[in-house]
Amino acid sequence: MSSIEASTVLPAKLLVVDNASPYKASVALSDFFGLRPGWLDVLEMPSNKGFASAFNAGSRKLEELGLDGWVNLSHDVVLSNETLAGLYAALEQGQSLVGPTIKNLNTGAIFSSGGRINIWSGDISAATQEVIAPVDAHWLDGSCFAISKELFQSVNGMNEGLFLYFEDVDLGIRAVKKGVTPMVLSVIAEQDPKGPSPYLRGHSSGVLASSNLNSPLFFSLIARNVGGSAKEVMKGHFARGISRLRGLFDGLRGRQPAYSDSFKSSDVP
Repeated sequence: MSSIEASTVLPAKLLVVDNASPYKASVALSDFFGLRPGWLDVLEMPSNKGFASAFNAGSRKLEELGLDGWVNLSHDVVLSNETLAGLYAALEQGQSLVGPTIKNLNTGAIFSSGGRINIWSGDISAATQEVIAPVDAHWLDGSCFAISKELFQSVNGMNEGLFLYFEDVDLGIRAVKKGVTPMVLSVIAEQDPKGPSPYLRGHSSGVLASSNLNSPLFFSLIARNVGGSAKEVMKGHFARGISRLRGLFDGLRGRQPAYSDSFKSSDVP
């Protein structure tokens, strides 16, 4: 919240989506409501159905308010003073999907300056190069990005079959199919990056594979996760390997995981 308030350009509206957290956002943010009447609002989800579901619900609320585009922020993102200004300017200049360079909050190292997808190997990775001028990407880190209303409507939001992780990859794939190239800017955001549990890695890979049946990515993602599961077992990490494989098959058959199922202690990397 403090990094948003310190931005050189403030959003016209700030909407906090409370994804059925144990601590009500409306209570936690009560001191802020009087600062700019009507500026801050909270949308409380009845249950936690994942990141994509919360993003879509918040985006549809902003649609109703008549906004032409908006910035998505995860709760743990810290913005530089110029991040929002850069993202808004890119939207105004006709970009439909644009994000900042994202640094590790603890080390200052770049951990995402746009993502790449190798459909043949199933490798999905983030670039870590410094960005001087806007660069093209296959996908943008979901923790901080701007999207136009037109693109959101065109792709019908994020894939709610993805509970957590790879919803940003899927969004990038579908944006490219619509003729939109995701773009990374030199403005900075910071976050403490955390990877998925083995179960969620497998589950999200399975959902992403099933969404790309006519692409080599379908086969490469399955092979990559089966191989990754086998490696874990061979290293003696039996629970992790089986958990990743279970997640893969759950994702392929469209089973939406429960929140507790996704974060079992045996799954923690």
